[in-house]
Amino acid sequence: MTRLMVAVCAALSLAGCARVTTGDAAAPSDVRPWSAEEQIRDLVVAFEGAWNTGDYAGLRQMMCAELLAQDVFSDEELADARAEGTLDLTIVELKIDDLSARSIIENHGEDADEIAFVQEEGEWKWCEY
Repeated sequence: MTRLMVAVCAALSLAGCARVTTGDAAAPSDVRPWSAEEQIRDLVVAFEGAWNTGDYAGLRQMMCAELLAQDVFSDEELADARAEGTLDLTIVELKIDDLSARSIIENHGEDADEIAFVQEEGEWKWCEY
Protein backbone atom coordinates (compact mmCIF):
# COMPACT_ATOMS: atom_id res chain seq x y z
CA MET A 1 0.00 0.00 0.00
CA THR A 2 2.83 2.40 0.85
CA ARG A 3 4.48 1.77 -2.53
CA LEU A 4 1.18 2.48 -4.25
CA MET A 5 0.86 5.83 -2.41
CA VAL A 6 4.44 6.78 -3.34
CA ALA A 7 3.77 5.87 -6.98
CA VAL A 8 0.55 7.92 -7.05
CA CYS A 9 2.28 10.95 -5.46
CA ALA A 10 5.16 10.69 -7.94
CA ALA A 11 2.76 10.45 -10.88
CA LEU A 12 0.78 13.48 -9.68
CA SER A 13 3.99 15.46 -9.19
CA LEU A 14 5.19 14.65 -12.69
CA ALA A 15 1.82 15.49 -14.20
CA GLY A 16 1.98 18.92 -12.57
CA CYS A 17 5.40 19.52 -14.14
CA ALA A 18 4.17 18.68 -17.62
CA ARG A 19 1.48 21.35 -17.69
CA VAL A 20 1.50 23.67 -20.72
CA THR A 21 0.44 27.29 -20.44
CA THR A 22 -0.36 29.71 -23.20
CA GLY A 23 0.24 33.43 -23.49
CA ASP A 24 3.16 35.78 -23.30
CA ALA A 25 5.43 35.86 -20.30
CA ALA A 26 6.61 39.27 -19.17
CA ALA A 27 8.36 40.69 -16.16
CA PRO A 28 6.29 42.88 -13.87
CA SER A 29 6.43 46.56 -14.85
CA ASP A 30 8.24 47.53 -11.64
CA VAL A 31 11.20 45.19 -12.25
CA ARG A 32 14.36 47.18 -12.97
CA PRO A 33 16.88 46.17 -15.64
CA TRP A 34 19.77 44.13 -14.36
CA SER A 35 22.80 46.28 -15.17
CA ALA A 36 23.55 49.82 -14.05
CA GLU A 37 24.09 50.75 -17.69
CA GLU A 38 20.59 49.57 -18.64
CA GLN A 39 19.09 51.41 -15.67
CA ILE A 40 20.83 54.66 -16.63
CA ARG A 41 19.82 54.29 -20.29
CA ASP A 42 16.21 53.76 -19.17
CA LEU A 43 16.49 56.84 -16.93
CA VAL A 44 17.69 58.97 -19.87
CA VAL A 45 14.75 57.77 -22.00
CA ALA A 46 12.31 58.50 -19.15
CA PHE A 47 13.87 61.93 -18.53
CA GLU A 48 13.54 62.80 -22.21
CA GLY A 49 9.91 61.69 -22.22
CA ALA A 50 9.03 63.64 -19.08
CA TRP A 51 10.72 66.76 -20.45
CA ASN A 52 9.02 66.51 -23.83
CA THR A 53 5.56 66.03 -22.31
CA GLY A 54 5.95 68.66 -19.59
CA ASP A 55 5.79 66.13 -16.75
CA TYR A 56 7.73 68.30 -14.32
CA ALA A 57 6.77 66.28 -11.24
CA GLY A 58 8.12 63.20 -13.02
CA LEU A 59 11.34 65.06 -13.86
CA ARG A 60 11.88 66.01 -10.23
CA GLN A 61 11.45 62.37 -9.19
CA MET A 62 14.33 61.47 -11.51
CA MET A 63 16.67 64.13 -10.07
CA CYS A 64 19.18 63.51 -7.29
CA ALA A 65 18.83 65.14 -3.87
CA GLU A 66 21.80 67.46 -4.50
CA LEU A 67 20.21 68.79 -7.68
CA LEU A 68 16.80 69.23 -6.04
CA ALA A 69 18.41 71.12 -3.14
CA GLN A 70 19.22 73.94 -5.58
CA ASP A 71 15.50 74.76 -5.43
CA VAL A 72 15.29 76.05 -9.01
CA PHE A 73 12.98 73.40 -10.41
CA SER A 74 9.49 74.79 -9.98
CA ASP A 75 6.97 74.04 -12.72
CA GLU A 76 7.33 77.62 -13.96
CA GLU A 77 11.12 77.48 -14.15
CA LEU A 78 11.06 74.11 -15.90
CA ALA A 79 8.38 75.35 -18.32
CA ASP A 80 10.58 78.35 -19.18
CA ALA A 81 13.52 76.03 -19.88
CA ARG A 82 11.23 73.65 -21.79
CA ALA A 83 10.20 76.53 -24.09
CA GLU A 84 13.68 76.27 -25.63
CA GLY A 85 12.65 72.98 -27.22
CA THR A 86 12.28 69.24 -26.90
CA LEU A 87 14.94 66.68 -26.15
CA ASP A 88 16.16 63.86 -28.39
CA LEU A 89 18.93 62.41 -26.24
CA THR A 90 21.64 59.96 -27.25
CA ILE A 91 24.22 58.59 -24.83
CA VAL A 92 27.55 58.78 -26.63
CA GLU A 93 29.69 57.64 -23.72
CA LEU A 94 28.92 56.21 -20.28
CA LYS A 95 31.36 55.45 -17.46
CA ILE A 96 30.03 53.87 -14.28
CA ASP A 97 31.99 53.87 -11.02
CA ASP A 98 30.08 51.99 -8.33
CA LEU A 99 27.33 54.43 -7.19
CA SER A 100 28.07 57.26 -9.60
CA ALA A 101 28.34 57.62 -13.35
CA ARG A 102 29.37 60.21 -15.93
CA SER A 103 28.10 60.34 -19.46
CA ILE A 104 28.38 62.34 -22.62
CA ILE A 105 24.89 62.93 -24.00
CA GLU A 106 23.98 64.61 -27.27
CA ASN A 107 20.68 66.35 -27.90
CA HIS A 108 19.39 66.06 -31.47
CA GLY A 109 22.79 64.65 -32.50
CA GLU A 110 24.77 67.68 -31.32
CA ASP A 111 25.44 69.87 -28.29
CA ALA A 112 27.25 67.15 -26.33
CA ASP A 113 27.06 67.67 -22.56
CA GLU A 114 28.63 65.79 -19.68
CA ILE A 115 25.89 64.58 -17.33
CA ALA A 116 26.38 63.03 -13.89
CA PHE A 117 24.24 60.31 -12.33
CA VAL A 118 24.22 58.95 -8.79
CA GLN A 119 22.52 56.01 -7.18
CA GLU A 120 20.26 56.94 -4.27
CA GLU A 121 18.35 54.30 -2.32
CA GLY A 122 18.92 51.76 -5.08
CA GLU A 123 17.76 54.02 -7.94
CA TRP A 124 19.84 55.93 -10.46
CA LYS A 125 19.13 59.68 -10.47
CA TRP A 126 19.97 62.46 -12.94
CA CYS A 127 22.37 64.77 -11.09
CA GLU A 128 23.31 67.61 -13.43
CA TYR A 129 21.30 70.28 -15.19
